[in-house]
Amino acid sequence: MQTGLCSGSNYEERGMLTPDGVCFAVKDDRSIEASHRGRNFSVESTWVALQRWALGRDLRQVPVSRGELYLTAVELLQEGHSLEIAGDRGSGRTSLLRRIREHFKTLGWQVVEVAGFEAFRQSQLMALGLAGVSSGAETGRLPSLLSAYAALSDAVRDRRTVVLVDDSEYIDESSWGVIEAVSSKLGVPVAYARLRTRTLNLSRPAPSVTARYTVELEPMNFSELEASLETQLSVNIEPGTMSRLFAKSGGNVGVAFLLFDAARRAGTITVEDGVAQAIGSLWTPALKATVESLLRELSTEELEALRSLALLGTVDFATAVRVVSEELVLRLEERQHIVVVASGDTRTISVNPPIVVEYFRHGSLPGHRSALIAEIGGALAKDVEVSTSAPKSRASATRIRLVHERIRLRTLQAREEWSANPNLQSAVGLLLALEQDSGNTVDEVSTLSMLVRQLEGSEQERADWEIAYWTYTARSIGDPKESLAELEAAALGLPGEALRLRAAAVNLSLLFGLIPAEEPFPFGELDEIPERSRPAVLLARASWLIITGNAVGADALLAAHSNAEVSTPELDALVVYCQLAMDNYEFAYTLAERRLQEAHLQSDGTRIRIYSFLSALCAISAHRLDDAEATALEAAPLGLPPGQAPISFVGLTLMEAFFAARHGQRAAMTQHLEDLERSGLPDGVFPLQSRALVLAHAAAADGDSVAAARMSVEAGDELWDRGIRLAAAWCYLEGVRSSTSKETWEHIRPRVLSLQSPNVLRTFEFFESVKSGDAARAIQIVEVLEGVGRYGEAAYCARVALGAFAEDGNVSAESIARLRHVAQTAAGSVSRPSLPSLTAREYEVAELVAAGLTNPMIAEVLFVSVRTVESHVNKLMKKVSAKRRHDIREYLLASGAQISPHRPG
Repeated sequence: MQTGLCSGSNYEERGMLTPDGVCFAVKDDRSIEASHRGRNFSVESTWVALQRWALGRDLRQVPVSRGELYLTAVELLQEGHSLEIAGDRGSGRTSLLRRIREHFKTLGWQVVEVAGFEAFRQSQLMALGLAGVSSGAETGRLPSLLSAYAALSDAVRDRRTVVLVDDSEYIDESSWGVIEAVSSKLGVPVAYARLRTRTLNLSRPAPSVTARYTVELEPMNFSELEASLETQLSVNIEPGTMSRLFAKSGGNVGVAFLLFDAARRAGTITVEDGVAQAIGSLWTPALKATVESLLRELSTEELEALRSLALLGTVDFATAVRVVSEELVLRLEERQHIVVVASGDTRTISVNPPIVVEYFRHGSLPGHRSALIAEIGGALAKDVEVSTSAPKSRASATRIRLVHERIRLRTLQAREEWSANPNLQSAVGLLLALEQDSGNTVDEVSTLSMLVRQLEGSEQERADWEIAYWTYTARSIGDPKESLAELEAAALGLPGEALRLRAAAVNLSLLFGLIPAEEPFPFGELDEIPERSRPAVLLARASWLIITGNAVGADALLAAHSNAEVSTPELDALVVYCQLAMDNYEFAYTLAERRLQEAHLQSDGTRIRIYSFLSALCAISAHRLDDAEATALEAAPLGLPPGQAPISFVGLTLMEAFFAARHGQRAAMTQHLEDLERSGLPDGVFPLQSRALVLAHAAAADGDSVAAARMSVEAGDELWDRGIRLAAAWCYLEGVRSSTSKETWEHIRPRVLSLQSPNVLRTFEFFESVKSGDAARAIQIVEVLEGVGRYGEAAYCARVALGAFAEDGNVSAESIARLRHVAQTAAGSVSRPSLPSLTAREYEVAELVAAGLTNPMIAEVLFVSVRTVESHVNKLMKKVSAKRRHDIREYLLASGAQISPHRPG
């Protein structure tokens, strides 16, 4: 969204430019005009369009990428329009100007660069003088102004020129006037970069002739910030570290860069083998000056108010105004030093950018926060809620910040509780908080463990600690051996808690793929065992049944002991896997989505990650790959520690690798697999938690179906031999989808048919009917899937059946037509085609086309003939399925400039 002057053939009024290029302008109190590239629209139709646009495309609902802003900026400047680039400190205004400069230099334009300096703002013509524009030898003010005007006019008169003004709010009045006069009289476009103002600022006169647009640099989204940092720093950033950088910077690229640099110098970010990883807090005292520059505009009263809000943490609006006046809260929001997030009747306040919180907390005395809490009655607000109806991009950015703030706040509260009352209960609370907090250090956990040895408590409290500590240890080092031995020793020493400790040990062994030969704890009724031990025993038994392929038995066990009030993410995961295996897709998906919504409302990062994985898993099982990808990628930026909820960490990381392979992004796929390797966690014991499946999918994408089938079947054999049989069956089915020999088919058939899983058996039956040529049965299965609303699966199976039977003369034309209808019309189809990658030359041509250059202009830039450019453009349009040149711009924005690996630079 850009605001500013919109110029059409009949008017020139201040208005706004929508992201799709339509310019609206208010003519008077009752009429509105609009134009797109000079073509005006009627007032009536424009009013309707504006209403629809305002209702459906609110400013906050139309995030504009930096790539789109760049293309818009160069297009406007090339057409002779001036523009302002407004943003916060560190938002990347100067970087965008540099990119614009390089573009116009590539085109052969002359670029005049002017920079403002606050210290010289009162020195007349200083900005132009520093830019090399001479004002002559005159000493009087008027001759100097005329001379400067003449010098700048002579410099730009004979060449196509663009003027770039950085820090324009600090340009002295005389230099400003000369630049405006030359721009107006000679039609020279000017790009002004300035600090965004929070209130209406009329200190600079609006131009009277030349149209000027405003582009505002909002904070970057996660992927943009990651790409920008990794490009600037020439490193790959570990996902958890990247998530923390995003959360602490609030998407401000300048702040994120300084955070990284300061932490690396302090040793709390290390770089090994080209991968950067945080090993402690990202805050260092070296950042004080950076934060103070962000706060310089605040009065003493506003600064103290912001300090109080930072020390309180994320709180609701009502709580905040009990400490800080409502007037101050609104002033801070106006200056965007706080963000107010609305959800229903609740308004929650978060300090922006979040690194300011660290500044105040490290610079304040410990008693300050305690006094503030006492002032509001000793209790903070309830859990932060983020509206799930908010636009995804805006909600995601806010959500990540609130999730990290919630984690940090929980750690702070747990430390305070441990310090005030050091006992086994507070020790467990602190350990569980540290397990979720990427900012903790190994030393803190080690110190806590040594202190706990000196504490006394009940058997139950001691068992709580043993389970929490040894589970944490196994996850942290990626090896359960020591933890299993210690839990067994604890069971001998704590007879009253022995069953719970042994159940915890079984669950830990299952997590690491150590599957007992016999069902654990085969008691007749769980109700007969102590209540404290019941959840762990239920988890162990149900997990074993599902892992070994007895979904029917697991379903009966879980149904007999279901209790929504005591549901945990671990049990929910078992229910989802069990219901998928039982072919109850809708039940599984509804549960995962409902729990995911609840997790979002609570800003609970661990649960968001678990239920995002489960929701995406359901979508993949239904062949709704686009939905699965959107869900998985939305959760990925949370970047929580691998040991916390490893089922989701392994699953989501493999999903990211899978989708990267799906789009032909092999470097990204390899990076995700390396991230998983560094975590130390093994493959999971449930379906879609195997590295081999990702590699098999990559082989299939390369067209090597034989290798894909072989890899899938080998992975299935390895899992089957370890007793991990449901996941093995999924691997076998993946192999069947690719290609299998008769020998392989006979090898896997009895194994798959031995499982008690209706979903696996139905899927296998479909492929067997295709392999045996039983078209009637295959079509029947397709129609059943469509009839129960499983459209993605129906479409997928219809395509498979068409591939097998389309040329079979024994299959009726009516049946083939029916399959084609399902394949083409079923909603939620298998996948979207991945966007083609561009070569270095194709990308170069594409960017020039997207910037609005004609073929002759491109030929001049590239030093080639116009005919060569025409050939490049025609091939490019065919490759990206473009019907017009503007579609190439849309391709670049949609694909994120997906470049082949050999592209220079």
